[in-house]
Amino acid sequence: MEGVLASTKKLSGVGDLYDNFDVDLIMYINSVFLVLKQLGVGPVEGFVITDANDSWEDFISDNKVLRESVKTYMAAKVRLQFDPPVSSSHLESLRRIIDEHEWRLN
Repeated sequence: MEGVLASTKKLSGVGDLYDNFDVDLIMYINSVFLVLKQLGVGPVEGFVITDANDSWEDFISDNKVLRESVKTYMAAKVRLQFDPPVSSSHLESLRRIIDEHEWRLN
């Protein structure tokens, strides 16, 4: 089972063994889970992670296609909050990815 924190760290450019930003990343991840709940994705009661042991399968166990889309969305949203791109074209590209995934997930 793939961990939410580990995969999000990897896609945000933070190494697995580097844990100085884990608290920050968990906060951003949980804020994205709130957005996903409001979009109607995931458990009705919502979902939060507390550490590296929480997996994507804990969030969505029965729909692999949806889970993969959520991973992409999570990575883009967390990246935008945690380490926004300096380049305006890269920033715009990231925002378009987020907008498209929000539309599709909704």
